[in-house]
Amino acid sequence: MTLIEDQLSDLMSLLIDKRIQITQPSCECDIISENFKHICAILDKYGNIMSIGYNTYHTNQKETEHAEVMAMRKMLEKLRAMRTKKKYEITLFVMRTNCRSSKPCVNCVSAMESYSKYFTIKNVFYTDETVKNGIRKMKLRDLIADPDKHLAGYYRYIAKMSTQV
Repeated sequence: MTLIEDQLSDLMSLLIDKRIQITQPSCECDIISENFKHICAILDKYGNIMSIGYNTYHTNQKETEHAEVMAMRKMLEKLRAMRTKKKYEITLFVMRTNCRSSKPCVNCVSAMESYSKYFTIKNVFYTDETVKNGIRKMKLRDLIADPDKHLAGYYRYIAKMSTQV
């Protein structure tokens, strides 16, 4: 196992703590969204967290953003602020806070492919209750070629609604 793979269980605890911090209301009038289930951490080749993203849902669906996309967008903003031309080698770790499957959806995989011109995505780890240790590891190219594509619930709903019209 590599350094990053050895750190994943500690990282899961850290991300759950981060989720709790993000979802704590700052006053009694704040509403906590129960939809916040996915969180994504971008790690450098040494296992250091470079960026974190989480799913956001709003009533205006145009403002919805998946954890992977938010983390990559923040990573790119960080790189631009550093004014670096260096192409970092990164790993994505996506987890669903109940440890069920957090396989990146078709749109997130497409976004990963687009963002790969700014940084090299070495591996994508995600929680998956069907594997022994609960974490699946895939190369980006394997996710792109995977015939078992995951379609997020919102996009399944849109597809269903378009066939009913």
